[in-house]
Amino acid sequence: PPDGTPAFYNKTVSTWEVGDTVEWLGALKLPQYKEAFQQNEISGAILLEVGLEDLDYMQITVLAHRKTLLKGIEELKRHGRPRPGSARGILGQHHQQKQQQ
Repeated sequence: PPDGTPAFYNKTVSTWEVGDTVEWLGALKLPQYKEAFQQNEISGAILLEVGLEDLDYMQITVLAHRKTLLKGIEELKRHGRPRPGSARGILGQHHQQKQQQ
């Protein structure tokens, strides 16, 4: 899109293709899991069903990353699509918590 917003922001999550979920991972600043999502064919419809066992299966073990993914998925479930800046909001909360420790 001309405004620089990734295309997946304008789609309903349940219609996302694997490429859209991979872009969403980039927006969450978790690009290291792109290959796992591609290998496991995680489309938007599947993403909405991903839980702890699935993260274990894909060997996503870093607690902060797991929490970021699960919070992001919960937000997608609530809104049906990502809100611009929402991924940064999640990461900002995590960063603030780390600084307070």
